[in-house]
Amino acid sequence: MRASPTAPAHRLAILLALLAPLGPLALRAEDAEDRLVAAELLEVSSGDLERAMAVYKALAAEEAVPEVTRARALLALGRCQRKLGQLEAAKKTLEDLVKTHAKEGDVLRQAQSFLREITSGRAESPDFDWIREIEKSPEIQARVFDWAMELVSVPSNEDPPAGRRLLALGTIALPVLERVLDASRDPAHRLHLATIAVRVGKLERLAMLVDPADAGNTYHLRIRRGIEEILERLPALALEERKKALEAIASVPRSPATDPLRFALELAARDTRDLARKLESLEKSWLHQQVIYPLAEREAPGALEAMAARAAEKGCPLDVRLRYLDILLEKAPEKLPEGHWRIVEERAAEIVERNEADRHTVPRYVEKLEALGRFDALRDLAGGNAGLAIVEVFETRYVKPKKLAQAPGAWGAVLRAARLWGDESFPALHLLAERNDEAAAEFAGFLRAKEAEWPTYRPYGERPDKAWTPSPRYAELMAGLLDSQDPVVLAIALEALAIAPKGADPEALPALERLVLAPPDLHVREYAVYCLLQRLAARPEAAGDASRILLEDWRRRRGQMEQNEESPLQGVQKQGRIGHQHVQRSRRGHEDHSMFGPYAIGWALDAVDKRAYQRLHGAALAAELKEGDQDFLDWVRRLLPKGSAELQDLEPLRGLALNAKVHASVRAWAVRTAGDAGKGWLDWRKLIEAGDMLLIYVHVDDFAEWFAALDSKEQDPVLEALAKSPEAHARHRRLELYPRTRPEYPEVLLKALEDPDEGVQSRAARALLEVDKLPGPELYARLLEHPVARRADMLFPQIASSADPRMIEPLVKLLDDRDESVRKGAIETLKAIKAVLAERDEWRAILQAAKEQRAVKKD
Repeated sequence: MRASPTAPAHRLAILLALLAPLGPLALRAEDAEDRLVAAELLEVSSGDLERAMAVYKALAAEEAVPEVTRARALLALGRCQRKLGQLEAAKKTLEDLVKTHAKEGDVLRQAQSFLREITSGRAESPDFDWIREIEKSPEIQARVFDWAMELVSVPSNEDPPAGRRLLALGTIALPVLERVLDASRDPAHRLHLATIAVRVGKLERLAMLVDPADAGNTYHLRIRRGIEEILERLPALALEERKKALEAIASVPRSPATDPLRFALELAARDTRDLARKLESLEKSWLHQQVIYPLAEREAPGALEAMAARAAEKGCPLDVRLRYLDILLEKAPEKLPEGHWRIVEERAAEIVERNEADRHTVPRYVEKLEALGRFDALRDLAGGNAGLAIVEVFETRYVKPKKLAQAPGAWGAVLRAARLWGDESFPALHLLAERNDEAAAEFAGFLRAKEAEWPTYRPYGERPDKAWTPSPRYAELMAGLLDSQDPVVLAIALEALAIAPKGADPEALPALERLVLAPPDLHVREYAVYCLLQRLAARPEAAGDASRILLEDWRRRRGQMEQNEESPLQGVQKQGRIGHQHVQRSRRGHEDHSMFGPYAIGWALDAVDKRAYQRLHGAALAAELKEGDQDFLDWVRRLLPKGSAELQDLEPLRGLALNAKVHASVRAWAVRTAGDAGKGWLDWRKLIEAGDMLLIYVHVDDFAEWFAALDSKEQDPVLEALAKSPEAHARHRRLELYPRTRPEYPEVLLKALEDPDEGVQSRAARALLEVDKLPGPELYARLLEHPVARRADMLFPQIASSADPRMIEPLVKLLDDRDESVRKGAIETLKAIKAVLAERDEWRAILQAAKEQRAVKKD
């Protein structure tokens, strides 16, 4: 620590910068003497001859500079030229000095000596000590004294330039510095001068730093900086010098007031005895950080173990324990027991409690733990206040820069453990699970326990990677969740299975069937249907099962409109890459709820592979179809892309139309769907002879066109067959087809009034009212007595228009009818008849006759 005769160049640079700018660049120097001293220090201490010579030349040329100073400047200039080997220049400079400054005796003597040496080629004083010469300089010593005194009564938060100037002078300043130090009675002044003395080589002065008499002044900025440099340099001293430093420290009695500084100096001097006690004493001092990091850096014996023990001590201040944790993470993470991670949680809790805006402390530890592979520690921390910072680190490192593929799978357990921050952690876990099978297992475990861990979790939204497909393991895990009753869990699992490539999708048909036919939530059925359809693209063999499942669901829910406003999936617009809007009208313009029960299937149409519909179409036509299934077939057919081959191929429809085992309503749908081609498939005569029910369901115009082309003899068997049919639709069809020109037509209609089917009765009544020769009082009266016929639309209007008085009595009987519409029709008709008869002046007579008739009946 003892300074060399030539002080380090950086010290001198500090001094010169503080003195003033030099040479021609500095017109603001305090005075010529200061400039000369600074230039001499440049020359002697740092060896910067060029800059020193520039100052010497400037001083020698200025008229305002005192002669003695100009003479000394020329002497110094000649000295520099001689050092550089510029002997002729040095000789000329010294000769000029002798001629122009003959009065300056001491300077003149030195100049003449230099000239002789140059002329003779040998030195007159080989052992001449230039440094010692400068030490003797009265100007230098006066300046040292001034600077030393400038350090008196300096505010505690300032570090004046004078101290740095003294330090830059090094041993040159010691003679005056030590005399001032011994004479001063200002404790802060003494401490500051002592730190300078120690730093320039006087290790004995360390005793002053731990003297109880001067305790309490180390908070001064200038003193603290001096102590910091001493602590930094002590470990690098030679063994003998360190012993000397420790002896100086030990020469002063111990005191609690100075123990922290004493221990810091001893530890810096590599005295690590009783290390734990020393660390504990330092922990409440500003010196703590100055000591522990160098201890760890040089791996002092027992230091890391002592720090680990102190970090585990609850009574140790939290910020100190964090310092120990920093060091141990850096130097010896294996020495950290499990409990040490709770230090980070304590800091996180402190941040939350105080509402601090500290966004760096905890993330820094998270990054260190990840780098060490200590995901067990991260998992322990994630469950507390540190969890949010942990999730934010994951998002910053992997989610936002789209580097999820690089994230270790162990992050899955960490993110799951951060359930206090579920709105942030579980979406991140979901994203990671889709990229990492290890994390996928954690995600599946979370979904299984979702109600307990984070019941409000919703899908994270649109998937960043539109081309993502599940791995075989991910698909397997999702298939294992299909027994869940949670709509969100099921939706996530079904979406993944829907886009799983062939070979990566496990068999899930039984589960899909259950979720379509008996879903826990109406929207889950939508996902299940979507999954079922989407899988047809990769599994053509599943078309039959898909058709069977959808047809069964169609039959169960046909005509229903179901709502589920409480669904947790309500309003979910994006899950993964599937848009999900729950619309009631699809993009293709048809109302899905009228076509397919409660399904709002339009949201899935653009996402599903169109080949799925083609395979579904073929399977649906070959299914075991029943009455009413034609609407299902119609829905499937309308899903086919326009122009697809299935729409052009009529052979499947023809086979369906001619299959007597299929219900006639479905076969009729096939005929209608085929258009004009379908009419040519049917042999009407054979259908009638076989009693085929297809006749009932085919379009009436098609059948009527064929029937009208027959002669009367050919028509009779058809009409007779229709009359004998047990199906009301067939008997109804007979009345529609029966030629009105035949004389027996009215009798056929009258007989039809006795048909067991009310629809046939009603049709007969309407037809009777349209026969020109039949309408009249007798027919009206008969129809009014018939319980079905009297509800015929045209009956009451025709009776009213006839205004026949004979209809009054039958109408009056209907005023007590149970059917309100019949009672109302009777009243309105009676009013109309009365109005007409009143115009003819017949109403009074009819009324009088009615009264007389009632009187006769009473008698």
